[in-house]
Amino acid sequence: MENLEQFIKDNHDNFNQDEPNAHHHERFKRKLESNQAKPKTFALKIAAGFFFIIIAAWFLQFFMVKQSAPHQNVAIKELSLKDISPELAEVETYYNSALEIKMQDFYGQKNSNNFDPELYQQIDILDKEYQKLKLDLAENQGNKMIIMAMIQNLKLRLDAVEQLLLQTKNLNQSNHENDKA
Repeated sequence: MENLEQFIKDNHDNFNQDEPNAHHHERFKRKLESNQAKPKTFALKIAAGFFFIIIAAWFLQFFMVKQSAPHQNVAIKELSLKDISPELAEVETYYNSALEIKMQDFYGQKNSNNFDPELYQQIDILDKEYQKLKLDLAENQGNKMIIMAMIQNLKLRLDAVEQLLLQTKNLNQSNHENDKA
């Protein structure tokens, strides 16, 4: 380093002999201005690159999901107990048949309009919960907790329908006795 400094001091006059041409300052200013513009364009290029990567990832994900959609639709469909095993199919068929028979019996009653609306609403809520359980079972096939919840739901619905039917029959019987008197 000292040698370089000494060389510069010794040859100082030789360095200052050449003068820049007349347009040197203008060219220097243009280059300086163009260099100042480059960081903005460089930042824009980086932002465009990130934007491109994000869009490419989004498209890739969209097409991958779309291609696997048939497989996902199978998982999203409802799955009932009969789809799990023959024994559970028998249980589900028993309760669904009993529910259908009891509901037909209920609607066949004279005073089927005179019933406890809360009980009827409970049956509707249980039915909606059963539909949700069928979706849950499709997502978690063979899950014993979901299967037990579905069976319990069927039992509760059957009990509620039997109570509803009993209320209606009692009301019909009391109306019939009042008509006799």
